[in-house]
Amino acid sequence: MKKLFYVLAILAIVSCSTSVNTSNNLITYVPQDANTIIKINDFQQLKSEFKNNDFLNELHKTKSFETFSSLFSSLKLIETKKNALLALKDVGKNQVQFLFVTKGDINSIKVDTTLLKSQKKIEYNNFAINELNTSPNPLYYISLNHIFIASSSKLLIENAVRNKEGYEINSRLKKLLSSGSNSVSANIFINHNAENGFLSDILSNTALKKFMAYSNWTSFDINISQSDVKLYGLTIANDSIAKTINLFRKTTSVENNVEQITPINAESVTSYTFNDYKAFKKNSDRFYNPFHKKEDTLFNDVKEIAFINTDAKNVVALRADNVSGFTDMMTSIYGENATDFRNTTIYTLNDSTFLNNSFKPLIQHYNAKFMAFASNFMLISNNDEALKNCIVNIQNGAILSKSDSYQSSKSEITSNATILNTFNLKKINSQGILSDDFSNAVKNLNFDDYPYLLVQTDEDANFAHTNLIIKKAANRSTNDMVTQLYSVKLDANMITQPQYVTNHHTKKQEIVVQDDEFNLYLISTEGKVLWKKKLDSKIQGTIQQVDLYKNGRLQLAFATKHHVEILDRNGNTVKPFPLTFNDDITQPLSIFDYDKTRRYRFVVTQNNQVFMYDKDGNTVKGFLFDKAGSTIINSPKHIRIDRKDYIIVQEKSGKLNILDRIGKTRVSVKGTIDFSGNDIFEYNDSFFTTNATGDGITIDQKGGMIKKQLNLKENHKIDATNKTLVTMSDNILTIKGKKVEMDYGLYTPPKIFYINNKIYVGITDTQTNKVFVFDSNASLLQNFPVYGTSAIDMSDMDNDKKVELTVEGEKNSVLVYKLN
Repeated sequence: MKKLFYVLAILAIVSCSTSVNTSNNLITYVPQDANTIIKINDFQQLKSEFKNNDFLNELHKTKSFETFSSLFSSLKLIETKKNALLALKDVGKNQVQFLFVTKGDINSIKVDTTLLKSQKKIEYNNFAINELNTSPNPLYYISLNHIFIASSSKLLIENAVRNKEGYEINSRLKKLLSSGSNSVSANIFINHNAENGFLSDILSNTALKKFMAYSNWTSFDINISQSDVKLYGLTIANDSIAKTINLFRKTTSVENNVEQITPINAESVTSYTFNDYKAFKKNSDRFYNPFHKKEDTLFNDVKEIAFINTDAKNVVALRADNVSGFTDMMTSIYGENATDFRNTTIYTLNDSTFLNNSFKPLIQHYNAKFMAFASNFMLISNNDEALKNCIVNIQNGAILSKSDSYQSSKSEITSNATILNTFNLKKINSQGILSDDFSNAVKNLNFDDYPYLLVQTDEDANFAHTNLIIKKAANRSTNDMVTQLYSVKLDANMITQPQYVTNHHTKKQEIVVQDDEFNLYLISTEGKVLWKKKLDSKIQGTIQQVDLYKNGRLQLAFATKHHVEILDRNGNTVKPFPLTFNDDITQPLSIFDYDKTRRYRFVVTQNNQVFMYDKDGNTVKGFLFDKAGSTIINSPKHIRIDRKDYIIVQEKSGKLNILDRIGKTRVSVKGTIDFSGNDIFEYNDSFFTTNATGDGITIDQKGGMIKKQLNLKENHKIDATNKTLVTMSDNILTIKGKKVEMDYGLYTPPKIFYINNKIYVGITDTQTNKVFVFDSNASLLQNFPVYGTSAIDMSDMDNDKKVELTVEGEKNSVLVYKLN
């Protein structure tokens, strides 16, 4: 897959120096010297998460990203719902290639027929390797022992053939694989010891060395939403070798307090904590200074050591529990020269090397010149301006502990950490972490909405918990503010407007929408694509939900050009559907549930013919109205008034059929209507519509017709409930008789929504791409209009008593707004 989560984990790490599941069977086919292994639990969800995350989309703009992601372009040909592994490995100098492994056979690959001409087979060790000449890189694939293997490299496939019985599994990797959660879309496993040409393009030489020295393996569970990147996992290292994480063996983390002295303008800060300096020093001497015998007591009270980087100036901060004793012990290092700065003394140091031996390898070759005390910290730097910057910001309260965006990010992790890294992403280029080329590639990116990257590592016996957080800064909401929750990009442009449907498990709302390749998407409440399903053609009208088995589980029901389809929550067809029709279905599917008993009737319209089916797909016998005298112009509709059921059928000829349940005429309408194209509505306990000349037409339950002049223009649109009528004519919107003069434009039909005991009316000007929402008094809601390009749907999506609306944004993006 794409590299971004990989890069994020690496950037954070370099700043600081059981039972086996299905994936372990697959791991035997993966090169054990791979630099990265991704265990994929849900391929579709993973692709959706990366496509729709705002932060990752910003990184899409770099040439480096485009080059690397093109490597994986052929993966779009692979569709699997089974667990899979994706390994990255250098093949040749600085040439990263992938190997994809899953259970299955050659049928796991969906080959575009236009590519078949370029497909060929390569014989190797009595096996046939398939080569598909995809652009921009070829894809090689084969099945071994019912395992499907694909790669961008022929050499990696050949290696898999030679080792068809599997590689020897690294014991530490095996342990990490079994620890990953299967409930997330994927887990990533990073090998700190493997050669990695890709990293050399991304990281500076210094950062690359720190990355390799950090640990042996790091794993993450991937949790990516529209606005956040959250990775949770483990770090593991052989405790007999010099790795940064091994410095904290047999110590316990304490609370990280460096945020109380870190300026808001800091580029980065790294905090290390331990409850026992002696244990830390013993580990340090073991790996980095084995011949050091002198006991170091100067820093016995130190619980936290931190590095604050601001404007390329570094401040070392030491926190001790006993500050006064700590101060007394430092007296011998004070020089005679001291200055006062804003009531804080800045000391000049006699010994500029006193830190180097005590905190190896975290501090080496550091030239300490100045020192000051603030709160429980001793601040040390080789630049007095760096100390002054800290002092000023502490006194002004311009520190991380008072930053809402920082605290929002930190709320996602625990308060105690062995290592806590904080990066200001707006200033990532000035921190010496990135290579020159990659630094230039990201210098023009906009990280305003993502101020901080946090990575936390907490030592725990023989492993360490590691968490990575990038969280979108929350905008301060005020009453009546409209905020965009997220946008979701589809794989192609939309052909239906997004609409809400109910998740029967959570009782919250999700979104369905179809693209112009006829893929139907289900999008979660949080903005993740749960699945997509290819259909034969465009869905007609809106999707409705039914409870076919009367067990509380809802299905999606709709008609396409030749099918009536019912899908379950996972996108699977419910038998005996679909129903297939040779002739075109000409109106959206009608569903009647007369007594709310879930004894559904599915009504299909083909020009002037009407067909009715039950839940088993059988024709309903005894329904007498099977053909109208002329073309039916709207879907047949069920209306109940005074406990009586009426089925409404409008004909192009102007005839209005008002039928009973068995299709016999229930109300004989006196005369014909020159229909405007609008539907028939129940309004004031009667049937209501409009004619082509803009008059309101009311038909009572005896068939009497009343015409009222409404002065509506040609192509006007209406919507109605029993007590509310809304019309849109030219630029005049009328709600319950109250008129609103709008700018001239191209407006969608007005739509009435009744949510939390309030009426809302939504309408969109598709010419200026503005969405308007009015209340029942025809007053435009505050902070409207907002951007949108289609008709809207509204709901209390997450049951928080606040309304959300969904609308098409760009041609391939679904937008969701919240009305606070």
